[in-house]
Amino acid sequence: MRCKRRGNCHPKRFACSALIAAALAATSSLAATLRVVTYNIDDDTGDPSGHDSRVDFTKLGTILQGIGNHHLNGNAQPIDVLSLQELHYDNPNPSSSLQNIVTQLNNIYGLGTYAFDPYVGTTTGNLVGNGPNGLIYNTHTVMDLGATGLTLQADGTTPLVSGDAAGRQPIRYTLRPVGFASNQDFYLYDSHYKALNGSDNATRRNIEAQAIRADADNLGASAHIIYSGDLNFTGGSNEAAYQSLTAAGNGQAKDPLNATGWNNTSNWTPILTESSDDLTARFDFQLVSNAMLNQPGMQIISASYETFGNASTMTFGGAVDDPGNTGALTDLANRTTVLNYLAGQAVTDHLPVVADYQTVGTTSTIIWVGGTGNWSNTGMWVGGVVPNSPSVMA
Repeated sequence: MRCKRRGNCHPKRFACSALIAAALAATSSLAATLRVVTYNIDDDTGDPSGHDSRVDFTKLGTILQGIGNHHLNGNAQPIDVLSLQELHYDNPNPSSSLQNIVTQLNNIYGLGTYAFDPYVGTTTGNLVGNGPNGLIYNTHTVMDLGATGLTLQADGTTPLVSGDAAGRQPIRYTLRPVGFASNQDFYLYDSHYKALNGSDNATRRNIEAQAIRADADNLGASAHIIYSGDLNFTGGSNEAAYQSLTAAGNGQAKDPLNATGWNNTSNWTPILTESSDDLTARFDFQLVSNAMLNQPGMQIISASYETFGNASTMTFGGAVDDPGNTGALTDLANRTTVLNYLAGQAVTDHLPVVADYQTVGTTSTIIWVGGTGNWSNTGMWVGGVVPNSPSVMA
């Protein structure tokens, strides 16, 4: 680090004038890495009449902390973006699930670290298994630029959320890593497609997929997109909805695992996500646009993509806490506890899907927040990055 001293600036104790403090900025070539998680938490059916129990949020907090402590492709870091499905139904207010999770995460990582987007997605139902989607983010690393709920089918006129189409409104979030410019913006679709087998349900899933693709295509070929959620592809990669998402076009979705021809059989056990005590299906995804693979901006680290709790040692139809699943979460000191919480629907039934993303091809702008503080305190810099590189002049 080189400090170009002005006035009473000191390299350790920073107390510049208000004008200098407001103008102080540094350009850094440091890349940002974000950990993105999609998770169906099964908190939508609990109600005062005892229809079903609510999620144990203390245990869920342990799972989420475990995701942050877990190494993906050699990297471990707290969750930055948490895409959620089956939140408790509190419409028209934001789901109470969101605040419960934020409270748990902030108890672990510090007050004000996490927040939730306030957008309330519509659904066709109520407390009985039809909770909305939602998003939580790390305020130190991610800027939430707003949410858009999709309302129309691909034809541009027919309502999307209905008993004949999407049961829960898909939501598009616009996000940006803190300290970066708009050329690092990316989009995340949070979806929970219609569940269960049957031609009618498959048709409803395809209607939702086509609506999302129509919206994504309008963003252009250079849009960096994550298609996240519980997509309920009972038909595997042959399902029409999956084919609609992955069809050619601006918003073409790509599978980071390149799992060509995947299906819900034992041949694909290590990538299955449902359920934690009877692993037989791949329902949960982070698919990405082409720009997320090869264009400047936010890109997925494909080698980091993982079903949390699953491993090559899993048995098809087994539970993640079975003794034979020796390859899962071996880097966690509390792996047994985490696997026990995941399995047997002790907390949730789906397994989270986790992946890391990084900024590529652009630089960040690191700005001093102003006032008096210690140079090395990350909290004094917008973006949480201290410009200590020799190449940085402040």
